[in-house]
Amino acid sequence: MFSRSRHLKQTAEAMQHAMAIIEFDMNGIILAANDRMLETLGYERAELIGQHHSSLCEDSYVNSAEYKQLWIELRQGHFREGRFRRVRKGGGPLWLRASYIPVLNRRGRPTSIIKTAMDITRRVAREQDSRGQLDAIDRSMASITFDMDGKVLEANDNFLGVMGYRREMLIGKHHSCLCDDEFRRSPRYTDFWERLRQGEFMSGQFRRIAGNGQERWLEATYNPIRDADGHLVKVIKLATDITQRVQVNHAEAESAQLAYRISSNTQQTTIEGTGIIERTVDEIHRAEEIVTHASQMIDELDRRSSGINAIISSIEAIARQTNLLAINASIEAARAGENGRGFVVVSQEVRRLSGSTSDATQQVVDTIKQLRELAQQANSRMRECMTCVNEGASMANSAGDIMKRIHQESSDVVTAVERFSSQVSTDKVS
Repeated sequence: MFSRSRHLKQTAEAMQHAMAIIEFDMNGIILAANDRMLETLGYERAELIGQHHSSLCEDSYVNSAEYKQLWIELRQGHFREGRFRRVRKGGGPLWLRASYIPVLNRRGRPTSIIKTAMDITRRVAREQDSRGQLDAIDRSMASITFDMDGKVLEANDNFLGVMGYRREMLIGKHHSCLCDDEFRRSPRYTDFWERLRQGEFMSGQFRRIAGNGQERWLEATYNPIRDADGHLVKVIKLATDITQRVQVNHAEAESAQLAYRISSNTQQTTIEGTGIIERTVDEIHRAEEIVTHASQMIDELDRRSSGINAIISSIEAIARQTNLLAINASIEAARAGENGRGFVVVSQEVRRLSGSTSDATQQVVDTIKQLRELAQQANSRMRECMTCVNEGASMANSAGDIMKRIHQESSDVVTAVERFSSQVSTDKVS
């Protein structure tokens, strides 16, 4: 008997040290409180003894049906335990994990209530913070939960809305129903779930298929969850719908590739155009040389024509002299009478020859004159042609310089577009 009493006393002392304890009468008046309870509530003993239990509760709770029901059950001798929100001295919040234990007399009627409690305020604050974060995530993100075999356990409204499913259509289905045929049949899909079953966190941009068969792009994390014993029990996926952004990226990538092809073609065209202009300039320079040479030949022809004029002048002088001699011979033959008749015939022939020579010479003079006029006209045209050729060469050179600048600038454009295209391709979801 003595040993049993001692054991009970030791147990009570241990509880006094380990737990916050307070005692109430059946009307809720505080009869006693140990040091740990006083420390937990922030009261001195004299401040607390004689106060009603309601002084430790919020007004809204004291006035509630739940509070009244608590004391009804306690007065009936019922045991109550759970998590209770109370108020410290000064009004600060206090959360207790507590048990209300009715103390019964020999007749089984309750005479007082002993409350044992542990302060769990910090734990509750952490839980509330975590719950608040989870609620915020649930409001802002799409989430879905799978078991370790890939079966859908739960999905929030955001996920159902993004993927176009009703909850009853998705719960119990396998994750693979959200993927395209090619991916779910591939070794990559098998590896994907093997890594999750090993507890590996996965994140990235994932292509999935909605309930209507359309593609959806999700930026998501797959988070393996362990239980208290460290065993993997489920996978929670948190996702954001980035379909529109990915489609824009794809369109930008295609536009960048098109721009790159156009720029490359433009660059090639400028290279070809530059080559054509350079060859044109070479041909113009050749034409310039030919025209220059032709002009020099015409000048030489004009000079030679001047020489012919001098020869013709000499022939004309000889013809005049011959004609004069023929006239003198005729005069002398007339003086000689019958003896000069033969000489007269010769002089007449000489005069006719001289006249013919003079006529022929005049024709040559006229022809040479025409040739010189034509040569001068040709020379004038050649000079005009030279001017045009020089202007053409200058314009071709300018065009060549412009084409070279275009080529350089198009090269810069190609480089810039190539860099942009590479960047877009890097950002593009694979």
